[in-house]
Amino acid sequence: MATYKLDYRLVGPQMYEDDGRKLMRDYQRGNIAVNASNLDEAKKKAKPLIKNSKLFSNFTDRFPVSDPAIKPRIKFLKGAGGSSGDSPVREIETKLLIKPKKYGQSDL
Repeated sequence: MATYKLDYRLVGPQMYEDDGRKLMRDYQRGNIAVNASNLDEAKKKAKPLIKNSKLFSNFTDRFPVSDPAIKPRIKFLKGAGGSSGDSPVREIETKLLIKPKKYGQSDL
């Protein structure tokens, strides 16, 4: 089991002006850490946690109730790529508190 940090984006439903023009979609970003054995399992575990979060409920309250009710989507972000390696999906490794010593032949 490893801890995965997932960056996600909440995507609001498409809204329209009175004359039929499209408005910009509403987005909000967040992140969550989940314990799982692989990335797919981490995404499955993260979705219910996100839907039960305060961030999701506040984001949902921004939109008027429509018939049928359209809920915001959860979209997991992909890695940024490049040489920097700043991927939004990271496996967090455990760190040792004490640095192990490396002994050479002269130390024995």
